[in-house]
Order: sequence, then structure tokens, then C-alpha cells
Amino acid sequence: MTDLHIGIADIDKASWTITGYLLGYICMMPLVGKLSDVFGHKKLLVITLIVFALGSLLVGLSTNLIFLVASRIFQAIAAGSTIPLAISIANHSLPKNKHIIAYGIIAVCAEIGSIVGPLWGGIITNYLDWRWVFWLNIPLVILIIPIVFRNIKTNDKTNERIDYAGAFFTTLTLIFLTLTISRLQIMNSITLVCCIVTVLAIIGLISRQITAKNPIIPRFLFSKEII
Repeated sequence: MTDLHIGIADIDKASWTITGYLLGYICMMPLVGKLSDVFGHKKLLVITLIVFALGSLLVGLSTNLIFLVASRIFQAIAAGSTIPLAISIANHSLPKNKHIIAYGIIAVCAEIGSIVGPLWGGIITNYLDWRWVFWLNIPLVILIIPIVFRNIKTNDKTNERIDYAGAFFTTLTLIFLTLTISRLQIMNSITLVCCIVTVLAIIGLISRQITAKNPIIPRFLFSKEII
């Protein structure tokens, strides 16, 4: 709090470090699969790792709350891309009979990370400055990138075009739906605006899903066989 010049009166605003991270995390998850098919898994994963390292650096360099929240959102955009990328890479690299095992391993690793992360952060802050919680991500990324180049095959890129309008409505829906849920206990004009934008974004997303040639969310996910 002292490092970031956060007063007691502004302590409630510190929750934006969590909300902002959540917004950045969820808005990328439905988009990454399509992006990786178009631009390539390996290239997108390397870019994601670099962005995550840069975001970690910026978080550690933060001197005020606004810069910290912005850096956390930037970092979360990369973090939210990792699980969909891992699933996409597993789909293209492994035989179908091993997909379920791969999904299970990815899910377990994600859950372990959510449990071990806070404990690891607590240990680091007990002996070092809190900024090292984020800066220690950088050497890990430097170690991982050569492993990615050596072990992940380059997938065949598709000729499909990205539905940018659908991506926009998907992102808008997820962001304002999250904001609406986070503000349900504070019913004011801002909450009302978030609700209205959420409804309009959902309408726009549904309309785009119906009319787009290659919608951002595959239509087969809504088929009776899947449901």
C-alpha cells in the first residue's frame, strides 16, 4: 500500500487488481483457439509467453494503483491464452485416444497453479519484496521459450478469416457481464449501464453468430448432439 500510495480511503479500489486480471483473463479465452488456427500454435504461444513476461515486468515496476491494474490486465491477456492454447496444441499434436488424458493433465495443472500460486507468493513476499512475485516469472519464461521451439510442432495454418465483429461482441459480453456481476451489491447508475451494455452485447453476439460465415464460437457447440 505504501509503495503504491494507496490510502485507507482507497483500499476498496485495490480490488481492481483482481477484477482487472479476471477481465483480461476471460476475454481472451474464447478467441485464442481461432487465432492459433490462423496464425499458428507455436508462434502464438511464444508471443503469449513474451507478453506475459513483459506484463510481469510492468506489474513489478508499478508505482501507483492505476498502472498496477493496467499492467495486471495486460499480463492477464497472456495468462488467459495459455489454457486454450494448450488444449489446441494437444488436439493437433496427440492422437484422439489421448485427448481426454491431455485435457485432464491441463485441468489438473491449472488447478494446482491456483492453489500453489498464493502459497508461493506468500513465501516470496516473506523473504523478498512483493515485486519479485512477478519478476520471477521472467526467468521461467526465458527457460520455457526454447522448450517450446524444440518440442512443439508448427501446425498447418487455415485459410479461415477471423470474425473480428464476433470477437468484439464476445469480448464486450464477457467484460461487461463480469463487471455487472461484480457490482450487483452496488445498485447505481454505473451498474445499470453495465447491465444495459451486457444485454446489448449479448444481442449483438447472437446476431453475429447467426449471420457470420465463420463465427468466433463454432456453431456445432450448440448442436443437440453436443448438448
